[in-house]
Amino acid sequence: MKFTLEEIPGASNGWMYPKGSILQPLFDRYMEDLTEKGVVEQIRQTFFKKPPCTSSQDFTEIGFDFVKTLFVILCSGMVTAIIVSLAERCLHKKTKQQPDID
Repeated sequence: MKFTLEEIPGASNGWMYPKGSILQPLFDRYMEDLTEKGVVEQIRQTFFKKPPCTSSQDFTEIGFDFVKTLFVILCSGMVTAIIVSLAERCLHKKTKQQPDID
């Protein structure tokens, strides 16, 4: 379902301006002119066209076997991070317990 501003009462193209701004009606008029001349539709077709949907493509099912290596790398990284974190805590506690020699 596609709506145009003409179908929505009180709608404005100048939504970025504060309510009651003198620029809002000017912007609305400018956008009306561009719409009437077909510039807006030309921009829409040029930059926002959707590619055709084709169902004849082959799709590959992604299962655990497909991402197993990534999962192993992720888990090993997490285990390494936990080990490093625990080692840092132990070293930090040992340095706090040693008396200052000053």
